[in-house]
Amino acid sequence: MSKDTAKSLPVHEETRRLARFASSAVARHLVTEVNTNPGTAGGLDRDRILRHYLRYPSAGPAMWESQVLAHVRRTGADPAYDDIPNKVVQPRAQGPDAALRLAARRKGTLRVELEKRYRDLEERVDRFQLLLRF
Repeated sequence: MSKDTAKSLPVHEETRRLARFASSAVARHLVTEVNTNPGTAGGLDRDRILRHYLRYPSAGPAMWESQVLAHVRRTGADPAYDDIPNKVVQPRAQGPDAALRLAARRKGTLRVELEKRYRDLEERVDRFQLLLRF
C-alpha cells in the first residue's frame, strides 16, 4: 500500500480498500481453483492474476480499481468479488508452455533465484554505504 497509516492522508482509506479487495480476489481465485479442480495436472496462471491486481492503478472506469472505489462511494461498504465486473481473463495457465511454467513453479527454482538477487542487492547496498563513509 502506498499509504500505510491513517496519518498518511489523503488516500489511506482508498488504498486500504483496494488492497483488501485485491488480496481477497487473489484468495478467491486460489480457493475456487482448489475446490473446482482437485487434480494437479493444471493450475492457475499466478503471474496473470497477480499482474491484474498488483499494478499501477488505472483511472479508467472499466478497471477494477475504479469499480471498487465507485462501489465504496455508492454504498459505503467494501464490494464482494462478484460486485466487480473487471475480472482476470483466463486465470488458468494455458498455452503451449503452460505445463513447463507450472513445473518450474512447482520445483521452486524461482525462490532460489529471487533470494540470490536479494542477497546480491544487500551486498551492493553494504558496499555503497561503506563508500559513503569515506
